[in-house]
Amino acid sequence: MKNRKSFLFLGLILAVALVFGVTTGATAGTIRIGVASPFTGDLASYGDNVKAGVNLKLKEINDAGGINGQKVEIVWGDDLCAPKEAGTVGSKFAADKTIVAVIGHLCSSATLAAMPIYVRAGLPTLSPTSTNPTIGDVGKGWFFRNCYTDDFQGKYLASNVVPK
Repeated sequence: MKNRKSFLFLGLILAVALVFGVTTGATAGTIRIGVASPFTGDLASYGDNVKAGVNLKLKEINDAGGINGQKVEIVWGDDLCAPKEAGTVGSKFAADKTIVAVIGHLCSSATLAAMPIYVRAGLPTLSPTSTNPTIGDVGKGWFFRNCYTDDFQGKYLASNVVPK
């Protein structure tokens, strides 16, 4: 099930990259996507899972000839799930004009820190786990998620899980 989610996740971000103009920033023959996650520190095990899932799908896509003949390449960014580091990663990704989209960040606080940078740079961003409902407002059409927001989860739990 976890691998299936990883495949769906990378597939979604690749679709977003295609919609927002893969050829505008990518070097000839290569689509570059930034992936931000905690690869070191206390939450590195989550980053390890992200890396494993992305690499699995990346191999599948590239072995099949890439997307429209272009290979996909990942640029990794270690954000430690911390706002300061996320801002640094966001600035690095935004400065690299060959990066066409971002997968991440995993923690809402990190996503909130990096999102204004991505909006200014016009980088579509997909987070699998950032649940803070305000991120969508900050993302202004550049932020996508494939998880429920905290407010939805709270209402659902209150209505369906808590005994009445």
